[in-house]
Amino acid sequence: DIAKALVPYWLKEVHGVTLEGELKREFLVLDGREVEVNLYAKGFREGRVVDVVGETKSRIYGGDVLKLYREVVEPLRRVGREVVAFMVGFVVHPSAKREAEERGILVIAAYEFRTF
Repeated sequence: DIAKALVPYWLKEVHGVTLEGELKREFLVLDGREVEVNLYAKGFREGRVVDVVGETKSRIYGGDVLKLYREVVEPLRRVGREVVAFMVGFVVHPSAKREAEERGILVIAAYEFRTF
């Protein structure tokens, strides 16, 4: 609920992404299989359409970031979609930050929303 309320503002103010609608749970068919995404919306960045995908977990580790990348981000990018991917959690392990930076996924701890 925290992410659903605060992420749209954060994406717009910090990353220049405006959402077309609200973030909602979505089931996507990627690589022939159904994948559940906690938060999904179409968005726009610099006039381009982007797929905004997000996961929320109380604790985020590197393996969680890698799973989001392999199951959602990579398949979308392979078919030519521009993806803005994020993860929000109460605790973000250093391994998650490293993995996210390497994969181009935004990671934020819930308490960091107070800083903007």
